[in-house]
Amino acid sequence: MIREHAQKLRIDFNAIAAGAAFIAAGTSLGALWYMSKQIEISNSGVAAQVSQAIGQELVEINKSFLDHPELWKYFYQGQPIQPEDSNFPRVMALADMHLDFFDGFDDEHVRKIAGMEEGGKYWVLWAKYFEDLFRTAPALCLRLSQTKVWYTETITALWDAHCANATHWRLPAGNPPSNMDLKPKTISTSQLST
Repeated sequence: MIREHAQKLRIDFNAIAAGAAFIAAGTSLGALWYMSKQIEISNSGVAAQVSQAIGQELVEINKSFLDHPELWKYFYQGQPIQPEDSNFPRVMALADMHLDFFDGFDDEHVRKIAGMEEGGKYWVLWAKYFEDLFRTAPALCLRLSQTKVWYTETITALWDAHCANATHWRLPAGNPPSNMDLKPKTISTSQLST
């Protein structure tokens, strides 16, 4: 009788342990599902912030054209810029803003936005915008020719495709920029800390 009772207790204990394991597994699965939903929400929040930052950068670039409409021709009408031009420093600064904006698209957070993955419908539209601007903005070709080492392969590929063999952006021989030093400088680490 004691043996039977002990065996029954073992069976009851095993059933309780199996039930507890089943409940723990269910709770773990529920927790994993909840965590995945939280990550999804977090990612959508990051995507919204990235989208907002892209929009804000484009607004800043467009404000430059509103404040200085005379610069429009250097970016959208194919007008080359010469160092003697009084707009040269401003055009080069605006070219830097464009290049930095373009380069920001080569980011994993941007690529996680729906439609912004490689070949996605929005990515294709932005890529077309970048390509068109490289065709109509000799200033971008000029500035990128001097700063290619600062940018990702995505941007330098645009230079290769639209600027490398083009002549519309090149400065006349012997005519380096006189009012703005555009050559990248090499500095040592010790110079950074001083």
